[in-house]
Parts: sequence; C-alpha cells; structure tokens
Amino acid sequence: MLCVDDLSPKKICFVVEGGFGVGLGHCYRALSIAETFADDVEKNFILTPGSFAGRTFMESKNINRFQICDSYSEIVERLIEYQPDVVVNDILNSREDYMVALRKSGLSSVNIDDIGPGSFMANLVINSVYDGNNTARCLYGSRYVDVKSKYFLANKKKLSPKVKTILITFGGEDPANLTRRVIDIVGSHSALRRYCYQVVLGCGYRWKKQIVKQLAELRLTANILVDVDLAKIMGEVDMAIAANGRTTFELAAMGVPTVVISAHARECLNTFYREAGFFYCGNCELITDQQILNKLLVLSSNFQKRLEMRNKMQGLELQHGLTRINRAIRSQMKVATSLQRKNETMPRVNCEELEHLV
Repeated sequence: MLCVDDLSPKKICFVVEGGFGVGLGHCYRALSIAETFADDVEKNFILTPGSFAGRTFMESKNINRFQICDSYSEIVERLIEYQPDVVVNDILNSREDYMVALRKSGLSSVNIDDIGPGSFMANLVINSVYDGNNTARCLYGSRYVDVKSKYFLANKKKLSPKVKTILITFGGEDPANLTRRVIDIVGSHSALRRYCYQVVLGCGYRWKKQIVKQLAELRLTANILVDVDLAKIMGEVDMAIAANGRTTFELAAMGVPTVVISAHARECLNTFYREAGFFYCGNCELITDQQILNKLLVLSSNFQKRLEMRNKMQGLELQHGLTRINRAIRSQMKVATSLQRKNETMPRVNCEELEHLV
C-alpha cells in the first residue's frame, strides 16, 4: 500500500508562453503558482518557441532553472528527460498534437486558462477567466485566479469624493501601446488634465522614451514607474484604467474603481469586469477614443459610481485563489505519481512521432 509520503510530489515543470505580442501575464502567473510550492519541490520552466520576452522576464526575476526551446518537439523531449510529476501548461490555446504527445509520454498535465483544441487532452484544466460549470477535470471562475497575498495585506486607500490620482497600467508588455493612447486621451480634456497620473510600465514595454516625451509635451502631472510594487501603487490611487487581463483581479482585490480596455480579441472573453462592476470599454481595436474618454469622465466625476464599485468588489471571493490552484495541481500530481507506481501510464511516444511537432 502507498502512503501519503510516497506520493508527495518532487518535481514540477511549467511550460510558458512569453513571446512579443503575447504579453507577460503567463510568465507572471507561472512564477506566482511556483512560489506556492515548498522549496523541496524542484521547479523548472520551459519557454515556448519565440518566447524572447519571457526569457528577459525570467532573467529579470533571477530565475535560473529555465530554458527556451526551438520547437514543441524539443519541449516534449526535454519533459521526457526531466520526468516531472506534473506539467503545468500556461500557453494560450494548447495544440492537440503537443498534448497528445504528452499523454503518450505518460506525462500528467494541468493547463491554465486554456480553451484550445489540446485542452481536452489535459488531465486538469483551470480556467479562472472563463465561465463554465466545474467538472472532475475542469475548474472555472475567479475563485481560481492567481492574486498574491500582498494585494490583500496592502493598505487600501479610503475612497474619496474627489479624484486626485489615477493609475494607468497595461501589463508587462502592452503590445497595443494602450499606454500612449490613453495618455493622449487624458491630455486632450481639461477635466482629466488636472489629475496626477501614475504610469506603470512593464519590463517588456518598448516605448518608454516616447512616453517621457509625450508627457512632457502634454504637460501632464505624472510619474513613470517601472518594476515597482504594484500593490503599493494601487493603494495610493483613487481609480485606474487598465487592460482586461490579470491586473483586473489585483485591482479588485485592492478595491480600486477601474475603467477596463481589452487589448485584443482574446481578452474580450474575460468577463470578470462584470463581477467587479468595472466600466468596460470593449476591444481596443473596435472602440473610439471618445468612448474611452466618456468612461473616464463619468467614473472620475461620479463618487456614487466609484462607491458602488468598491462595495461590489468587497463581496468577491479572490483571497485564496492561489491556494486553490496549488491544491488542484498537487492533487493531480499525487494521482499521477500513484498511477506511475502502478505502471498505469499510457504508451511512450517515440522519436518519429515528435518529428511533426514544430
């Protein structure tokens, strides 16, 4: 009979997407999840082909145990060599051929926010930003979002009838350069020009010099912040405008009234803004500057709306999402370890089957 100690997981590998244009949310989330596992669990990271922004991110966070692969066949080969207790895939829409290769190699997998064709081959799927009914292999909803504890422990600013400071943040990379667009919008209206702006740029943002010049030309009162404690900044502002990604959950945890813009079509699938009561503008490619301006003007001038948002956010259950993710992954790891001990794995994939994976 197997005891619990025999089934304790020892190795976990994160396969992460981090290419330019994708953003760094997958990298941030993988690191957040990895940090919930004890030091005696060996954690490795594999970056998908072309994830050069992800490589820069890993280096900036002093992560040593990572590598970037040139193809999906190489990813599978590395995983077969490494033999982790579980593979955590955070790679947008997973490919079916890649997931089939994992299953044939006897590798257990947990996929994060995956609605791709390969998701049906995963042992467990955790979709925190998509709606659905929980099943034995699919967990849905904001209860599984990866908000770090610091956002619940940080000081929260008391809601003021008058707005003074506004946060502008569009993730680690901001490929649509919404930062520049929003600054142009607030600089065009006298009512918005009077506020102070905290402009937070991610480590993958490529237009910092242009933003410095833009703010100087518009003569806006603003601070440009890079690689800062976002929880601390959120605790000092009256409202925010942000992309419709993982930052919306952090803003909700901090109780910050927010205007949300989807940076691309996929972000439109995230409907958490409804739960939080945030003002939603839509897909940045389909909305006008006037629509964004109108939302900002209403939220910044209407204390009652901001108060309603704050009250709605306080009723959300976000605090233990990372713990729930950890437990779900650990449970899957123990199941996989048990099956391996009983030799109940699927047939191993051979090298010829990997040749078509690129």
